[in-house]
Amino acid sequence: MIVVGYLYNNNGMASWCIETALALHNAGERVILVKSKKIVLPDSFPVKTVDFDISMMQSKRTLSVKVRDKLYKLWFFMPWVKPKTNFLETLHHYLNSLQISPFCYIFNQTNILCELVPVPQHVVAWTYQPYLQDYLRKALLLSKNFKQLFSNMLNAFYWHKVDWHGYKIAQTVMSVSNRLSAILLKEEINARCIYPCVRSITNNNVTNPRDTNVIRFALMALSLEDKRKGFIKVINILKQLKPYQFTLTLIGSCSDEFKEWVLQNNFPAIFTGILSRDYAIGALRNCDVLIFASISDDWGYVQVEAMSQGLAILSPQHSPFDEIIGREDYLYKLNSKNDLQNKLSAIIHKQSVDSDKTWFKNRYTDCFSSDVFSKNLIQLIGL
Repeated sequence: MIVVGYLYNNNGMASWCIETALALHNAGERVILVKSKKIVLPDSFPVKTVDFDISMMQSKRTLSVKVRDKLYKLWFFMPWVKPKTNFLETLHHYLNSLQISPFCYIFNQTNILCELVPVPQHVVAWTYQPYLQDYLRKALLLSKNFKQLFSNMLNAFYWHKVDWHGYKIAQTVMSVSNRLSAILLKEEINARCIYPCVRSITNNNVTNPRDTNVIRFALMALSLEDKRKGFIKVINILKQLKPYQFTLTLIGSCSDEFKEWVLQNNFPAIFTGILSRDYAIGALRNCDVLIFASISDDWGYVQVEAMSQGLAILSPQHSPFDEIIGREDYLYKLNSKNDLQNKLSAIIHKQSVDSDKTWFKNRYTDCFSSDVFSKNLIQLIGL
């Protein structure tokens, strides 16, 4: 039995758990997804699940326990203190009590691994580059104010220490890029690049015929105004590319003020609001090119999702996004407004992007599909 975990939220790490469990299940493997009780999956979800929460192993939150936990958090940052958790040890005993004997554990984060559990443990490595200064740089990027910066800096120290401890415990570290694998291998970590997968979802949404003279761009995020997504910079550049031989579909939430600013001077934008996954995919299918501008993500789930629906992707020349895209004409230099403008202009003035869209669709199938992922993962764990 392959045990996949730990599903306890709704971010990209959660997507990895769900997609991994489904890929292995569809490949015919016996798999269990370990999740928090608070996570509700559809009744149609085909993979067997086991509910397991930290609350099942915590002692009562008495004053002495709270003081002990506070002191440990301070003690943890001492360089000689090794990270430790009894999460996996407790989970392993719990699974055994259910007559489940794991063949191996496959985890999406390093703070779950435990040397005391005599079962192979494989874990994903997300952060490139994996050094402390890079964790701190990302903490700075994600912070909106000083209070958030302080918290994010502490988290950066914590995860840097925990990640490297986990990499040394794991039987295999599954890095999300070849560049990250190369660094870990130099540090004598048993690493191998396995790109995360995304299912190619089909639905019955109607695809509108395309005017070959008009490129249909798309931007997609939960919040279109999130500065980390870089959309304001992209829109400012698109506003300069007159006459407008394109449309821009914006999928996600935004304020009325933001919408008014975008639509000034008859800018050709379409706002969909927040959509469910199925309807978001339907909206993407009526576009040609997704513009991706974030560098705060560890992996490009939005990029791969769009590729699976036949869109071309314009992305920053930044790891791991450059490996996802795989071609220079759809990569722009991160801090160069001129390069982004030139790449957008070149796409707008192409005679056709249909061949590019086909190329990206084929790249999805060859590199990021569930079938490819499950084959690579099954080979890695030795089944």
